[in-house]
Amino acid sequence: MVMIEIKVSCLPFVRALAEAFAARGRSLYLVGGCVRDGLLGIDVHDVDLTTDAEPNEIKQLVARAKPDGVYTVGERFGTIGAIFGDYQVEITTYRSETYTPGSRKPDVVFGTTLEGDLARRDFTINAMALPTGGGPLVDPFGGQADLDARIVRAVGNPDERFDEDPLRLLRGIRFSAQFAFALEGETERAIARSADELAAISMERVCQEMNRILVTEPPSRPLRQLCDLGLMQHIVPEFMELRSPSRTRARHKDVYEHTLAVVDRTPPCSPCAGAHCCMTLLSPAR
Repeated sequence: MVMIEIKVSCLPFVRALAEAFAARGRSLYLVGGCVRDGLLGIDVHDVDLTTDAEPNEIKQLVARAKPDGVYTVGERFGTIGAIFGDYQVEITTYRSETYTPGSRKPDVVFGTTLEGDLARRDFTINAMALPTGGGPLVDPFGGQADLDARIVRAVGNPDERFDEDPLRLLRGIRFSAQFAFALEGETERAIARSADELAAISMERVCQEMNRILVTEPPSRPLRQLCDLGLMQHIVPEFMELRSPSRTRARHKDVYEHTLAVVDRTPPCSPCAGAHCCMTLLSPAR
């Protein structure tokens, strides 16, 4: 087994947490985006960890690492948050999730294994874990190979992953744009098959993802994917009208291509612009 160390695992507060959990006989792993970004050499300030300890015990063990603050807003879902200087840390009990038909709110059950916890995640590049005390990368779904191949691939059955939470349809597009990765073939086809499920997601959640998509370079690439895969009709349906032949014939330019070019040349909005920025930028002039 190859031993891997990423920059975040060397931070003093991560080592203090590792010692505190190990002293109680508990496992503690860096997981998700911070592992992905660490392997890509990207600096992180949001650190996610997972453990076999439950929330009450997590709070006790976190206190030993002397955080600047602790928050418990996600405690009923197994998550305890902490602040260490400029770093925001969330530690979550291993868990599994089941979805009631027709509901997008999961029933969360605390799990017993790291592998079971990783299996519920969205994409292979987000389903890797690294022990805080040192040790080999835990990568049951081939996330590191997909990072090397520059591929976004769903964990397991992509139709099931997108049915569990259709916001993952947009997250797949965002990760593809953010890292300039390709969507794996079956994952891409599943996004197209599941596109209508996006209608069940609140516009607030959709806009949060869209604002992240629009600041990737160049934004025209993910916008094309949103249109090609059938997602845009559930976000800004008017944007799809730009592809209409009647629009193109009536003007001296291809309005769709012209709009994408304008978006590419538009500086990113201020974060405070929020959903209004997303919709204003994409809505065609009337």
